[in-house]
Amino acid sequence: MNHVKHSEVKSNESPTFGGLARFPDPAASSRFAEPKSGNYLFCFILLLLLFATNRSPDQSLIEFAGMDSYSYIAIAQAFPHLPSAALRIPFHHAQREAIPYLVGAISSLTNLSVGTWFFVVVFFLILAIVFIFARLLSELSLPKSGINILLLFFVLSPYTFRFYIALPFVLTDLSFQLGLVIVALGLFKQRPWFTLSGFLLASLSRQTALLIIPLILGWAYLVWPAAKPFGSKLKKAVFSIAVLTVGILVYKGAGKLAAEYAQPNINEAHLVGLLNWTSTSFSLKELSVFLFRALVPFVIPVCFVLAFLFCYSPKKWLGSERTKIFLLLGSVILICSQPILGGPMITGANLTRLNNLAIVPLLLAIGVILKRLNVEEELFDRVFPYACLFAGLGSFHHVFSYLGGSNSQHAGQFTIVSFLLGGMMFFVVLYFTGVVLPSRLESDLELQGNRESVCAIES
Repeated sequence: MNHVKHSEVKSNESPTFGGLARFPDPAASSRFAEPKSGNYLFCFILLLLLFATNRSPDQSLIEFAGMDSYSYIAIAQAFPHLPSAALRIPFHHAQREAIPYLVGAISSLTNLSVGTWFFVVVFFLILAIVFIFARLLSELSLPKSGINILLLFFVLSPYTFRFYIALPFVLTDLSFQLGLVIVALGLFKQRPWFTLSGFLLASLSRQTALLIIPLILGWAYLVWPAAKPFGSKLKKAVFSIAVLTVGILVYKGAGKLAAEYAQPNINEAHLVGLLNWTSTSFSLKELSVFLFRALVPFVIPVCFVLAFLFCYSPKKWLGSERTKIFLLLGSVILICSQPILGGPMITGANLTRLNNLAIVPLLLAIGVILKRLNVEEELFDRVFPYACLFAGLGSFHHVFSYLGGSNSQHAGQFTIVSFLLGGMMFFVVLYFTGVVLPSRLESDLELQGNRESVCAIES
């Protein structure tokens, strides 16, 4: 296959194909300014497909894959009191009591069941996450089809929403995701208090919020400009102190409240579980399966962007773009580190779902890369149907889609299928890059020749 390397000259010049400057598209600025109504319509279609193909909540799913549900149900039903210590709720579940307790309060006020309100809240959380994420992607200034591909990877990921539609009682992961997309939008829009509000919601939802503090502070100091309205060192210091204060107070306060009724605190065990397992029950086969499953939520979008990186080669990355990518990918590593450190004994089959909490910063990093590579809109358009096909097929989870069932033996097959779909995504992008870039190079050569002829006649 013939691939044309796409290079970059000076940062303020147009990208080049084989040394030939590409002439700017006068319609480009209008294409990239704001999220299109088509992007929101696409979100709506994806959500319809998601809910139409997902399993509904039932008791068998709770017994098979959602034992955490009992903790959150107990917290909600205890309103306006604390749960009984006799329920022996795990400490790390009790630390996330704020959102389930709020659901219990709403249920108490409306006389509707706790189960009904868990599903209603999950439904609106999903709507808010998807549409805020669509707004966030508009900050990347990608063509509409490029944004739609990233939305596709997000909404139809088998672990972003399917688990929570089938098991709505574990809604704290979704409220964390909502907090995270609010944080990201605040960082891209340079809105410190908007960022702080998202971080507060994420902190009330999961202890994982502590792991996004480096992203927030790094972005404030390294990406936000030194100009007004938020450029002074004093304002950034106040913001940093506020973020750290919120994180520490919520973690400590929730822990103190959880100690009133929960089991003893063993949070440290979740950080050394892998080490303890390797020293007592190590199995190379089990470790390999564990780590391969850690990659399942990311394999299709990662293969997608790797193909572009293989075909396009910018000579240098601008400092701010390189910093954004570094911070976003760093947050992916930090979020994934906790479930991986838990190991097969503690994290177990929850690994893929918990790693998927890092899907937002990963897709944003991919978006920044695609923007810097200046990928052709035509190329996005050609790849789009195949991205729909592969992401759609990969979305049919072996348990939570309507094709699924309570059989953990299918997990290995699902992992293999995910990697195969990722490989096909990689080769499809390679193929269409080999078709689009040479044709664009030919048209640019013809355009430059015509311009040179006009200049020669005028002279």
